[in-house]
Amino acid sequence: MRRQRALILHNNFPSPTVAALLESVGFRVEVASPQKALRRLKTRTYDITIIINDHTVQTWKICKELRGISTVPIVIIGREASPETCVRALNAGADYFLRKPFGPVSYTH
Repeated sequence: MRRQRALILHNNFPSPTVAALLESVGFRVEVASPQKALRRLKTRTYDITIIINDHTVQTWKICKELRGISTVPIVIIGREASPETCVRALNAGADYFLRKPFGPVSYTH
């Protein structure tokens, strides 16, 4: 059986928490800059794409670009979870917005 694959987009290596949680439930995890991730999505198959929303990533632009080339579910993880931010994420093509901090149960279910 093929392990599910997750692609995490981040300009800097994120804390290992997200990758470790995904790996603990059986995902094979790759971390890439947004530009590298866009190239990888054109040649590889993933089961989920996660964008770490911080000040170094153009989250909304990248999300729209990802959605333009892939139907893989997109999850945005960020600190701000106002209703406006969640709506903006969905309008950009995300499937979910997850607010930091979070625990393993909220992430893996």
